[in-house]
Amino acid sequence: MVCNTAHAFYEGVQKAVDVPLLHLIRISVGALISKYGLEEGDSIGVLATSGTLETGLYHEALQQRNLIPVSPQLHGMVQTGVMEAIYSSEFGVKGINRPTEESLLRIKQAVEDLEERGAKIVIAGCTELPLLLSELEQRGDLKIPWVNPLRIMAETVWDLSYHQGAFAALSALEAGVAAGKLHESIIELSEGEFDFEQLTLPPAYRSPDTSAETPMP
Repeated sequence: MVCNTAHAFYEGVQKAVDVPLLHLIRISVGALISKYGLEEGDSIGVLATSGTLETGLYHEALQQRNLIPVSPQLHGMVQTGVMEAIYSSEFGVKGINRPTEESLLRIKQAVEDLEERGAKIVIAGCTELPLLLSELEQRGDLKIPWVNPLRIMAETVWDLSYHQGAFAALSALEAGVAAGKLHESIIELSEGEFDFEQLTLPPAYRSPDTSAETPMP
């Protein structure tokens, strides 16, 4: 499930299916900690739609790991700019399917606001935000790093499918479903039982049944 806001319904969806449902937000926070070596009390910026912020999904996941979430004030000027950068029919990236100077400016201002409030890293908690943040990064307009949860999830799925050593993690998830403890299994996965530093999107993967490399389909 690659929609951030839809994770407000995660528990109900997981109960309705018999296969592991990876939790985008919890896994992203776990990968974030693994990659950047964050410490307790570090502040993490969250950029997202107002709907996602209202669910508190990222805030809860970060606080569970003793990190401090920092996000624009709901209905404030900065958050209004974030929503316009995404949805405006005149210049929003979702409205016209490409970044514009107006949308880039609003996201740049939002990142600067989070940085001023102590954020060390920014989470792109909306599908369209990476399009804007990557453009700003290429221009050299960002002073702090940002992470793309969708890429983290894609790499996690790839590794669970093809990376040697990942099958134990997948088996643990399946066992969690069978035991009715999938929630705990997902948390264990996001807390480091799976080596997120090994996540890659290689040009070839090694088959689990042979030692020969198989071209990626």
